[in-house]
Amino acid sequence: MNARKNALAVAVASAFSLVAMNASAAVDVTEAVTELEGMLVPIGLLGGAALLVAITIKIWKRIRGAA
Repeated sequence: MNARKNALAVAVASAFSLVAMNASAAVDVTEAVTELEGMLVPIGLLGGAALLVAITIKIWKRIRGAA
């Protein structure tokens, strides 16, 4: 039982040391953020086009169903 407690203590300590080591490392994300911001307009245009197509299909089905 004592060996289990020691193994658990070692596992917990190593996990905390890994988290502390990763938390202290500075990561530069400006390039990734700039690239994602540049993709917002094309993504918005594609979404708008898809929405326009879906609405057009819905309207077409209603018009054809009413006739």
